[in-house]
Amino acid sequence: MDAFSLAKGLHNINMALMYFKIVKADCEGNVKHSFNGYINKCEYIISDIKTSLGDDIRKVFNDELRDSLEIFDINDKILHLNSDNRVLIDNLLDDIIKGKNVKIVVED
Repeated sequence: MDAFSLAKGLHNINMALMYFKIVKADCEGNVKHSFNGYINKCEYIISDIKTSLGDDIRKVFNDELRDSLEIFDINDKILHLNSDNRVLIDNLLDDIIKGKNVKIVVED
């Protein structure tokens, strides 16, 4: 199983679920009913996948899903950077993942 792809898929479904709930709150009638259906489908997919996982992996995914919007927010900020700064952030993240010590100095 490709755990990374599974985690990304669950993050995206979880984000859709959260946004659908926000949209549903501002809707009425048939539109609200449609979004209830979308919400139920997202919840079903997440629940179905989680039940097929072992307890340890399920705990990891539950922790990961709590951070879905934070990850989306970070990604959104990266999109606003120019290409040089994106490369800088990409390299910085690679170094952090490799366990290197990173020191950031902010200059005015």
